[in-house]
Amino acid sequence: QRLCSVKTPSNLLPYLDVIAAALPLLIKPGVPRQLLLRSASFWNRLSGVAPRRLWIASLNALCEKSEGALTPPSSESKLYTETDLVEDPLIALRCRREVFRCPPIFDLIIHILTAYLAASRA
Repeated sequence: QRLCSVKTPSNLLPYLDVIAAALPLLIKPGVPRQLLLRSASFWNRLSGVAPRRLWIASLNALCEKSEGALTPPSSESKLYTETDLVEDPLIALRCRREVFRCPPIFDLIIHILTAYLAASRA
């Protein structure tokens, strides 16, 4: 709750990696709806500060094959880059199945997909 009350968006930047790494925990069944909505709100505020960095980190966390949440991706998994997403925005839909069953987190994926679809047209 304290994080949600941070008034200056630039003060949110230190939490970018933490919120992206926590996304796999949020898509598990049984997570309270209020927590999902607050996390999505926090993600959207953070997206206004460092959008591309957050988008890439979020997609890499949600596309990660291993189950280790809040751990860095394993070296054998492929990490997506900004170039990958501009060339093929549909990469955003290659995330874990649980994302599609979690509307607040799925909205974040749609947000990322929309932005990269616009970038790929340019």
